[in-house]
Amino acid sequence: MGKPEAQIHLIVDGFNVAHAWGLVKRRSGGWISRIQNALQEELREIHDEKEWRITIVLDGKGNEIDRQVPLGDDSFVVLFSPSSMTADAVIEQLVSGAPRPEGIRVASEDRAIVHSIEASGAEAMSPAALRVEVGAARRVKRSRLKNNADASKNAFENRIPL
Repeated sequence: MGKPEAQIHLIVDGFNVAHAWGLVKRRSGGWISRIQNALQEELREIHDEKEWRITIVLDGKGNEIDRQVPLGDDSFVVLFSPSSMTADAVIEQLVSGAPRPEGIRVASEDRAIVHSIEASGAEAMSPAALRVEVGAARRVKRSRLKNNADASKNAFENRIPL
């Protein structure tokens, strides 16, 4: 893996990005889990290759924020807002309470969120730009895996004269 880009913290407005990426096709049983899994799979590319910290924020229910760590690593987190708050409010709190908001990028097309986080010093990223970042990370991963495979193939050739 390469050097982290000053440890960027990417906060993703989960349902907003899911809609923009066409992940919300129908709202039948388990649709929230499908969206969560699809976002996790895509964003893991950025987490692993660019070493960005990832937080996916989704509207939830319950009395408090539900924090999940799907990879067993605190640098990749899924937050579900309590029923008393929207995911947007959670995102705004994360950015406004951050010690270094200039190191945060928020992926969303929601204009209110974009204005709020930019006023706090964070950078907005469109879902389309996020898709480009995922693609770039995926290409870096493929190249790295190919180079490792080529190196392994060359390292294990038979050099014993028979």
